[in-house]
Amino acid sequence: MEECITFAEAAGFIPQEEIKNLLQVSDVFVSASTNEGFSNSCLEAASTGLICIAREGTPGNSKIIVDGETGILYNSSKGINLGKSMRLIQNNFDLRESMKNESIRFIRSNYSPIIAANSYNALYTELLLKMNI
Repeated sequence: MEECITFAEAAGFIPQEEIKNLLQVSDVFVSASTNEGFSNSCLEAASTGLICIAREGTPGNSKIIVDGETGILYNSSKGINLGKSMRLIQNNFDLRESMKNESIRFIRSNYSPIIAANSYNALYTELLLKMNI
């Protein structure tokens, strides 16, 4: 675990073309952000089957992560900190595999490009109807 944390601290800026490769060789994606809306990085990571560990209470995380099913939402004030969350994943192969599979299924079922396009179409249709256009 220390090697991974050291890598993350040392990596700094990562060019876009390298991100896909890094996601493919990773097992877990951690977002420690306290100030982010809907996290595209968590969405992208979850769509590849990475288990996302993210802070509970950060807007948008609960829309991408179903706690305990598709990833882990940690909350230090409840005694569930980032380290405990990482150890839970590290020490439980069955949980990792289950979360990985459920993560892919959840993202495909809720955030596929077709679903997004249909949602935008419905929104625009509703707005146009309200405007009597």
